[in-house]
Amino acid sequence: MSHSVTFRNLTKKYGDNTAVDGIDFSIKEGEFFTILGPSGCGKTTLLRMIAGFNSIEDGQILFDDRVMNEIPAYQRNIGMVFQNYAIFPHMTIQKNVAYGLKARKLPKAEIADRVGDMLKLMHIEKYRDRDPSQLSGGQQQRVALARALVIHPTILLMDEPLSNLDAKLRIDMRIAIKKIQKDLNITTIYVTHDQEEALAMSDRIAVMNAGIVEQIGTPQEIYSKPATAFVAGFIGTTNFLDGTLIAVDGSATTGTAEPGKPVAVDIKGVGTIPVGARKSTTGDVRLAVRPEDIHLTEPGEGEPQGRVALVTFLGDYISYEIELGGGQTVEVNEYAKDTAVLRAVGDRVGVRFNLGKLHLYRHGEGEAIV
Repeated sequence: MSHSVTFRNLTKKYGDNTAVDGIDFSIKEGEFFTILGPSGCGKTTLLRMIAGFNSIEDGQILFDDRVMNEIPAYQRNIGMVFQNYAIFPHMTIQKNVAYGLKARKLPKAEIADRVGDMLKLMHIEKYRDRDPSQLSGGQQQRVALARALVIHPTILLMDEPLSNLDAKLRIDMRIAIKKIQKDLNITTIYVTHDQEEALAMSDRIAVMNAGIVEQIGTPQEIYSKPATAFVAGFIGTTNFLDGTLIAVDGSATTGTAEPGKPVAVDIKGVGTIPVGARKSTTGDVRLAVRPEDIHLTEPGEGEPQGRVALVTFLGDYISYEIELGGGQTVEVNEYAKDTAVLRAVGDRVGVRFNLGKLHLYRHGEGEAIV
């Protein structure tokens, strides 16, 4: 059995610093939900509030329909996996996994059955009599996960659990964790600053910044339709170009562009790019576009012009840094299967934007317009 988790105007302060600022959203039962953001954004504070380790200044946390604010941590039936594993070094693997069950005073036979099943699920049964020091980092992380799950928690909390592993092992472990989570259908709340981890593992993601939630959505929604300039810049690689909103006839806009009406952005050194406003705005804006949504052409084809400043070969694609006019640069990814032309540093190129993939944000506040 798992729980849904709901936050109602949840707030946490440390002196004058507001770590979690009026958060309101729900996590579904059985969902793999990731809280993603940079260091200091409040994501670990929020996780500790769910666990009952941190007090609540205002608002509520609910498991299903039950308010948990005053429920002590040991009564919440939560499993938790930490960044540093927190495995007892003086206990064998078997005893580490059994620790929580012994604390609950379960019968010995039931403890033995549950521990055996969990060691098999984690593919570490052959290490049951070893000390943690005899295991690799990935194996130790499986022990930590087994110990968290063997108590049959209704919610699993994971705080940067893969950050101490090497790149290949991180990929292997995130696949293993996702499979186990789906098999057990346990509500899982996962904290990370690693955007790739979040995109690969999550059913939904909440992107946090300075104590607030900037956007909640599926990995596809977060990547393809970032709601703010912060989300666009934090998830994946994004090129930002500063410009000014103008009317379609090319005259400077002095009034307000109406939603749905065609307008354009004048980008210094690049030229005019047509867009369609979704929200009313005027004046300075920021245009965002992913490297895979820019295409290089031969110069002189009526496209904005640039110069290749850097070429980086990355296996299945080549990354180019292109210097545009006006001191602005963009990163462009060209996949080997799509082009037979290898550009060299110093080459002049045309730059073509995929107009259907552009995002436009108000300058300063960063709210999406397109």
